Amino acid sequence: MIIGIDTGGTYTDAVLFDEAAGEVASWAKSPTTPGDLSIGVGNAVRGLNLSPRQLERIRSVNLSTTLATNALVEERFRPVCLFLIGYDDKWKDFEPGERGKLGAERIVFIRGGHTFYGEEREPLDEGAIATTLERGGEGSVEAFAVSSLYGVRNPDHELRARAAIEKRTSLPVVCGHELASDLNAVARAATSALNAGLVPVIRELLESVRRVLEAAGLKGIPLMIMKGDGTLVHADSLWSRPIETILSGPAASVVGARWLARGSFEDEEAGTYVVDMGGTTTDLAFLRGSAPRLDEKGAQVARYRTMVKAVEIRTIGLGGDSAVRVISSRKIGIGPERFEPLSSLGGRFPETCVRKNTLPLFVYRLPKEATGLSPEETRLLESIGDEPVLFDEILEVNRSRITVEKLLHTLWHRGFICFSGFTPTDALRVLGGAPEGGGTPLAYEAAQELSRVMKTQNAEAFAKEVVEETQRMLAGLVACDALCRDRILEPPVGNLMESPLIRRLVADEEPGRRVALRANIPDRVVGIGAPIGAYWKKITAKLGADCTVPKLAHVASAVGVAISAPLLRKEILITPVPEKNLFRLYLSTGVEDFDTPDEAIERAGLAFTEQMLEAAKIAGIAKPQIVVSRRDETVRIDGRHEYYVKTTLLFEAKGAPEG
Repeated sequence: MIIGIDTGGTYTDAVLFDEAAGEVASWAKSPTTPGDLSIGVGNAVRGLNLSPRQLERIRSVNLSTTLATNALVEERFRPVCLFLIGYDDKWKDFEPGERGKLGAERIVFIRGGHTFYGEEREPLDEGAIATTLERGGEGSVEAFAVSSLYGVRNPDHELRARAAIEKRTSLPVVCGHELASDLNAVARAATSALNAGLVPVIRELLESVRRVLEAAGLKGIPLMIMKGDGTLVHADSLWSRPIETILSGPAASVVGARWLARGSFEDEEAGTYVVDMGGTTTDLAFLRGSAPRLDEKGAQVARYRTMVKAVEIRTIGLGGDSAVRVISSRKIGIGPERFEPLSSLGGRFPETCVRKNTLPLFVYRLPKEATGLSPEETRLLESIGDEPVLFDEILEVNRSRITVEKLLHTLWHRGFICFSGFTPTDALRVLGGAPEGGGTPLAYEAAQELSRVMKTQNAEAFAKEVVEETQRMLAGLVACDALCRDRILEPPVGNLMESPLIRRLVADEEPGRRVALRANIPDRVVGIGAPIGAYWKKITAKLGADCTVPKLAHVASAVGVAISAPLLRKEILITPVPEKNLFRLYLSTGVEDFDTPDEAIERAGLAFTEQMLEAAKIAGIAKPQIVVSRRDETVRIDGRHEYYVKTTLLFEAKGAPEG
């Protein structure tokens, strides 16, 4: 038997999968607890009500998570210092703090780097690294990242820089060449910085899960985690590479949705959209047959393009707990930030209320030790008690609104506080479309206040507009992807609902329109995720598609990770060096040259197979089978001459969890 756990921003789900029977034996769902993840994980695992006999039969605990994805969507990754080695003056436009480009709090340029063929271009200035750290380079950062020009061709400078940093600090240090094998200096630097910022986030999760498993009598059972490309590896192997878990939850949900919806459609090989709505994000994937496609360019999450190969998924910051705000008397905005629903907060704090003419937004402190904060941040955090306080009340006792908002954003960004405000979940509860929470009266008060701001008739009218806008955004996500596949639209960079075509396509009928637009999606659509059922009927009508919400759709990600098997993938590259009339093999230990491509391939097979066996052991794969595939790339010039460009060898290790 296998336990599958999916930790999202709102709920943590667990399932017990019986391999012999091929079915889910039990499932449980518990709210995720950001201050201490072990509470939510523990409640979910205990909810499975495992018998002594079942405990004896468990051979693996498989984990998926959306925490890394959510951190990128909400820009809540931890502060990072990024060392860029060999990045010349042309890169200096990437100034510190430009998170939209590199995702780093601080950027330090160091002399060094290699050439396209992996040869040292300039000696590494290790003295500059030491000087930076001795002058307080740590500052308020929680991790370091190192990216060297052409580091994927020769990682020597990155490895030496990491060693120099680790001599002077105990903070995590990650290198770009360990995360990506393709050339793209800027994207690799961003991937390195984002990865470093996610290290504390994922380590907290893994430590929490291990504490829960030990308490449940499952100490020593292999803990596996799903990567964004749908492969399953031992959690220890991702201790310093958490960015590989971005889209982990969505990858698991695609696998789970396909398995849960089996037999629901006549043509099993037809195209399928999977719409996974969670508390923080909604993910869209397209399958042809049973296998999802990989995004070879690297996973795109919100505005961040990484070099991590992952399942091709479109993610937007829309979930049941997305922040709702009034933009104008005719327009509301939803997401991408996540709030705790007021109906949930009011249940925990019954005396909480909304004052008239006050923004219905609360702030409360999470149970986390306050470290690495400035004096101003510390004073503000200490002024926030254990019970929620209105945002406007915090402003009343502070002079500068801009300063307070900036400090609060930093505290929220680093996981010290949480916001609670009106969400789509609250709207459903106001309308009676979701089970009432203990704080539904608080949500109703907030809806009344927001209806006054938006100039709608009453609380119910405002809540209805929130639900309908959520439905339009969900339908728009599918319609937008279909139009992009038909090459009618370019993939939008920002809010997809800003497109007049998308908005018109999913809008409700309005009298007086000269042109009526209606979607007719030929592909089937599978909806999963806890909130999806409340919106599905209207979505189906807007898309004109064959849609279904399968049984256990609310725990699809936990099902998907439970039924997955361990798999590890790694690539190795061979390129010609024309001026030397030889062929170069790029290994993690350095470069090696050969007279022919076949000699390089033979050497790669010998050297890298051993490395793969060791990597498979670290990844927790027992008795791995190594499969190697070869892909040659050529280019034709003038339609006549064909030139050899490179050879990529893909090594795959398959097996069962080691335990």
